[in-house]
Amino acid sequence: MDWRFRNNWDEFAWERELRKDELRIARYFETLPGCLDLPGEDDMIYRNLMAQPELVPTGVRDPRSISIFDNPDNDNDEDFGESSVRHRGNLEALRRLEALASDWNLLVAAELDERHFAEALAVTCAFGKLLARVWNLSDVEEAPETVNLRISLAKRILADINELSLRLENFRKKELLADHLLARFLDQMTYLREAALDLLAILRNPPRSNS
Repeated sequence: MDWRFRNNWDEFAWERELRKDELRIARYFETLPGCLDLPGEDDMIYRNLMAQPELVPTGVRDPRSISIFDNPDNDNDEDFGESSVRHRGNLEALRRLEALASDWNLLVAAELDERHFAEALAVTCAFGKLLARVWNLSDVEEAPETVNLRISLAKRILADINELSLRLENFRKKELLADHLLARFLDQMTYLREAALDLLAILRNPPRSNS
C-alpha cells in the first residue's frame, strides 16, 4: 500500500494515529495468550486486530487486503542497519535513558522487598515504553515532510517521561526505596523532560539558515 498520503498529515493527525498504534499494541498482548504456539500466530493475531475498525490504520479501506507486512509501523529491516545504530549512538538522551533503565533493574534486584516487585516491574515497563518511543524518533528521517511526525513523537515522549516520573515519585512517597537511591532517577527525569521540551521548541521553530 502507498502510504505517502501521510506526508500531508499535521501533528494532530499523527497524534491520533500514534494513539491508535498504542491501542493495537495493547490489544495484541491481550490476544497473544490465546494464540501462543499456534501456526502463523502473528498473522492470526493481525487478522483479529484488523477486524476491529478502531484499530485499522488510517487510509486502509479494506483491512482484509493487507497483511502484517504491509503496515509501515511494523519492524523495518533498516531499523537494524549500521546507519541507524550510529544515529542512535549520537543521542545523549538515549544513552542516559538506557543506562538509567539498566540501573533501575539492578537497584530493584538488590534493594527492593520482593513484595513490591510488581510495582517495580511497572516502572521497568514504563522505561521500555519510553525507550521504544525514543528509538522510533531516532529512526525517522530528518526531512521537512517528517516534521509533524517528529513533533507528535516528541509530544508522546514528553507524556511518557511524565508517566515514568509519576511512577518513580510514587516509590518515593511510599518509601519503598530510600530517597538517596531514588534522587538520581528523579533528577534524570528532569533532564529528559527539558531535553524533550527543547526538541519540541526546535521542531516548531527550526533555526534559520544563514545562507
